[in-house]
Amino acid sequence: MNKWPFLVALAVMTSLTVASRTLHAYLNGSWSESVDVQAAALRLPDLPEECGPWVQVKDEALPQAAAETLRCYGYLNREYWNPATGDRVSVAVLFGPRGPIAVHTPEICYSSAGTVPLAERAVATVETEAGRDQFWHIQFARADASPSSESRPDLDVWYAWSDGGPWQASEHPRFWMTDSLYKIQLAGQPSADGTTLPCRDFLVSFLPVLRDAIRAP
Repeated sequence: MNKWPFLVALAVMTSLTVASRTLHAYLNGSWSESVDVQAAALRLPDLPEECGPWVQVKDEALPQAAAETLRCYGYLNREYWNPATGDRVSVAVLFGPRGPIAVHTPEICYSSAGTVPLAERAVATVETEAGRDQFWHIQFARADASPSSESRPDLDVWYAWSDGGPWQASEHPRFWMTDSLYKIQLAGQPSADGTTLPCRDFLVSFLPVLRDAIRAP
């Protein structure tokens, strides 16, 4: 009996299995020994409670389910308030393995929470003394909004990823050549005509402070 075809098929199947497991481990950031993740994670909660005109009013733990899904090494989850304008902005900065941090986007979360996007996400640039960063920017409205208020945004959302350098509106962050990623996500309420964007104003004050905390070693 000729066993050669069987042995060839077995070798091919074994190679494919190993390759698929290797790719899965790579995409999920399972091998993350390239940076001191503990030291990097501890810097996030130490960010100041005030930045520019913005003052922290909440500092909350991530829901357990979210923490387990994202496998965060560290995070910041706060709400800031601008006393001069009355604007409030929620901001979360997450640090963890590339796979889980890369795949969860606001379009999924907010669309399942009774809101609908008003348009496709677009790239927005924010320039500060810390440099030039790019974010995905998208606005949502309540799914049950009346026709007269259909075009009015109820929620203004910004998000991006970083490997320790500038923030990027990446199309495919899961394929970045790094084991660990930072993600930032902000939400606020824009003005009725959509021209005043508290999230952008907050980023101008917050990004220089954040840059020192996430700087790549």
